Amino acid sequence: MLLPLFALMVAGCGKKSAPATNSVRPITYETYENKEAGYSLEYPSNWAFDRVDHEEKGVKSSLIVFGPADMQGTPIGIVQIAIDTMTKSDTLDAYLDRRLKAYQSPVVALKHFKLKSRASSTVAGYSAVEAEWTGSDSGEAKHARDVIIANGDKVLSLHFVGSQTQWSEHMPDFDHMIKTFKFAEGK
Repeated sequence: MLLPLFALMVAGCGKKSAPATNSVRPITYETYENKEAGYSLEYPSNWAFDRVDHEEKGVKSSLIVFGPADMQGTPIGIVQIAIDTMTKSDTLDAYLDRRLKAYQSPVVALKHFKLKSRASSTVAGYSAVEAEWTGSDSGEAKHARDVIIANGDKVLSLHFVGSQTQWSEHMPDFDHMIKTFKFAEGK
C-alpha cells in the first residue's frame, strides 16, 4: 500500500555557512528543521522551500518542496521530502520497488523509464536504499534520484528530479542535503 507520503510543518531555520562544493559558485547553507517530524538537513541559502498539502480519498499528506526560487519566491521543486509509514512486514527494498513501479504507472505516466542504479546504504547511521533513474515527462528528459531512509516504522523519502541541466547543476546540492541529514534524538 503506497499512501501519499507525509512531511510535517517547518519548525525553524537557521543560517549556517559551509565550504563551497563548486569553485564557480560559492554556496552557503541554511538549516531546515522539522521538529514535529524529527529531522533536519542543510539546503542552499539561495533556494526556497514550501509545504504542499494534499488530500486524496480522505488521506491527508504533505511534502516539503525545495529548489531555486522563481520570480514570486516559490521554489522550483526539484527536491521533495516526505514521510510515510512502513508496515511491520515491509522492507526498504519492497518500499522502493513500489515507488519505482508508481513512477511507471499511467497516473504518473513517465515515458522511457530506465533504472540506472540501485543500492543499499546508510544515511546518518540509518538503513537506506537509493535509486537513480531516467525517464521523460511531457517530452522532457528527466534524471532522478531517490534516497529512502528507515527509522523504526517511519520512512523518509528524499526525491531529486530535474532536467539534465538541473541534474548537473544541483546534484552537489542534493548530495549535501543527504550528507547533512539527521533525525532528532528520540524520534
